[in-house]
Amino acid sequence: MRKQIEFERNLQAGGRTSADKRMLVTWSSVTGNTEKIARAAARGCPLAQTAPVADAPDPGGFDTIFLAFWCDKGQIDEGARSYLEKIREAARKRGAPIDVAFFGTMGGDPESQRSIAWRDRVIDAEAGDGALVRCIGRRMWQGRVDPAVTERMNRVMPMTPERKALLDEASRHPNEEDERQAEAWAAALLAGRLPSV
Repeated sequence: MRKQIEFERNLQAGGRTSADKRMLVTWSSVTGNTEKIARAAARGCPLAQTAPVADAPDPGGFDTIFLAFWCDKGQIDEGARSYLEKIREAARKRGAPIDVAFFGTMGGDPESQRSIAWRDRVIDAEAGDGALVRCIGRRMWQGRVDPAVTERMNRVMPMTPERKALLDEASRHPNEEDERQAEAWAAALLAGRLPSV
């Protein structure tokens, strides 16, 4: 009873308690890779609402959003970027930034220095100065490349042994270990066990 009274007083005062923070895990996915990682991350935030970006609710109703995207020609895909614009608009209306954890999938090795530099550059550009979107986390996982994308790439660049090896490795992801990592990453982020970025 006492907790309920404190909870109601906090809400009446316009505050948020950790128990009533609203979370959303949303994703843009074409091949299913990103959705698989997003659903795994959602298991790490069991109170979160989940939806693909096309069906995701107004971001203004959430304190924390986990936004999953896929690498599309060196950028965050259009579906995720469109929802990110909705997040910015909701933050403008609210007059305060919305916490966003960025994560996603890519065909390349997400742990390579090149991939990490790409991830940080792209996310930093999308998050801006933090006035509307406060980046609270960032992580990438490898995922199989859409065969249509591979076919288009083959028309403009020859298949090298290195590229074939990368595509072969990507075809084995996301796997169960990737899903375990995504769940643990999201849970650790919410528990404050990961540094904010």
